[in-house]
Amino acid sequence: MATAIDPENIIIEDKKLRGSVELHGSLTRGQLALDWTESLWNEEKMTFGKFCNKRRPIRFVVKYNIPLLDEMIHKTVKKCL
Repeated sequence: MATAIDPENIIIEDKKLRGSVELHGSLTRGQLALDWTESLWNEEKMTFGKFCNKRRPIRFVVKYNIPLLDEMIHKTVKKCL
């Protein structure tokens, strides 16, 4: 929630990745599979199936400002008491 409230100060590093939900795997059904290397998203594979370029990248927060997040949580809890 903190990243939605104050993204400029909370998010230190983010990465846009493409992914697909595995629906047919016996061990990973429902798991979000991400391509961290971008090898699945090269130009020749981007035109068909679950890897088509119509799938927008998802923003993942890799690093965030822990002291600021901690401060936000403490202020919120104090207001509730």
